[in-house]
Amino acid sequence: MGLLVLVIGSVLFPTPAMAQYLDPGVGSVLVQVLVAAAVGTSALVRFNWARIRSFLARRSGRNTEQ
Repeated sequence: MGLLVLVIGSVLFPTPAMAQYLDPGVGSVLVQVLVAAAVGTSALVRFNWARIRSFLARRSGRNTEQ
């Protein structure tokens, strides 16, 4: 819990020394986060596609039975 508070605090209130240094690995981590978010979102949609389709059909008044 203390580590989480430290990380959130350092992100919200960066010191000037922190803002001046970016490690070369930061770009790699950012790319990994973006790829993981895209894969996670696509998996969520794929596994719940029937629910999503049913929800959208109810909102538009269409029948999803084929």
